[in-house]
Amino acid sequence: MVDAAQFFRRDFPELPFPDGTDLAQVLLCPTRHASKHHCGPAVRLIWRNSKTVGEVAEAPEPPEDADDLFLPQARVLHPCRLREFPYPEEFPKDRRAELGLPASRDDVDYELGQFSKVGGWTAWYAGDPQDLSCRECGARLRQAIALATQEDEVPCGCERRDDEEAGWEFGEQGALNIFLCPTDPRHPVKVRTE
Repeated sequence: MVDAAQFFRRDFPELPFPDGTDLAQVLLCPTRHASKHHCGPAVRLIWRNSKTVGEVAEAPEPPEDADDLFLPQARVLHPCRLREFPYPEEFPKDRRAELGLPASRDDVDYELGQFSKVGGWTAWYAGDPQDLSCRECGARLRQAIALATQEDEVPCGCERRDDEEAGWEFGEQGALNIFLCPTDPRHPVKVRTE
């Protein structure tokens, strides 16, 4: 596993930190894993109390069969706060008409962001929100973190420099979307590459 990102509660209160934790660490297995809805690195999310973290250890060497596309370069993210709205497909079909929502994303006049973010909604380009139920309790999972290949289309006006990119690639210039259980964020995550 290689370290991909870490988020502190003080910086990202939007994340559903379990009680007693203030640090979320995203680890990637940089070899290609394939499942019905995802082809890319495996993800492990670790919740910690930063006060109990000891001395930082040297990062281990990636495995010999690591895919270079999944090996990040050390970077500092400079997130912006945005308000996003879900595509109609995120709502149950029987509720769309009741809420006055269009039938599909083809009928909306906005585009979801394809950039690294905490929270927000998934920009479903290649797939759709199928099989996003928690394996432990059945709750509908919510996107918690997206790690994007590129950061060049951030709609908030923040400027990005070319040297700020992490150097990884998910899908074909897509994003690695990490979904959490809203009932208990310690339940297993699911991952989709879009």
